[in-house]
Amino acid sequence: MNTEMNKWQWFVGVLIMGLILTVSLSSMALASGPLSGLFGEHEDDDDDDGRVLALNDRSLVTPNTTYSEECGACHMAYPAKLLPMTSWTKIMNGLDNHFGENAELDDATRQTILSYLEQESNRKGRIGRILSKLPADPPLRITELPFHKRKHHEIPRKMVQDNPKVGSLSNCNACHDKAEQGIFDEDTVDIPGFGHWDD
Repeated sequence: MNTEMNKWQWFVGVLIMGLILTVSLSSMALASGPLSGLFGEHEDDDDDDGRVLALNDRSLVTPNTTYSEECGACHMAYPAKLLPMTSWTKIMNGLDNHFGENAELDDATRQTILSYLEQESNRKGRIGRILSKLPADPPLRITELPFHKRKHHEIPRKMVQDNPKVGSLSNCNACHDKAEQGIFDEDTVDIPGFGHWDD
């Protein structure tokens, strides 16, 4: 009788453990399923700031011809979502001294771009939550934002500033070939002359 009872208890125990394991694996699959692509492949960064540049959300960028042509004529047309509207407004209102250059536009073009930036930068999501945590007077440069600094602080100078094919951390598309679409997944980083980089 005891042997039969022990077998029964063992069977029930195994069944319960199997159910627990199934539920756990299902939860993990949901966490890493289709929605995980929105946050890139590097969920090991436990805070919002650490994940933003691994973002692989194609909805991050809505193309705008005026913005791409005017701003993209001199540098990469940075995804509007990467800066808060406060920063974009200051940038667009100071085009006569745009980081040391005169980038003035006629008022209609400037207003078109400003409207686009406002529409894009106000979209909700993970980046919006991260940027909302910035101080009231946020930086004007993406490279001065805390999440950008944290994601790039280990990259040696020889790979960026001393690399003639990169030159600066502001030259995002030198290493992130889909940067203008808002795709900064670490798995796709390719530093010219050095190859793949993984921190």
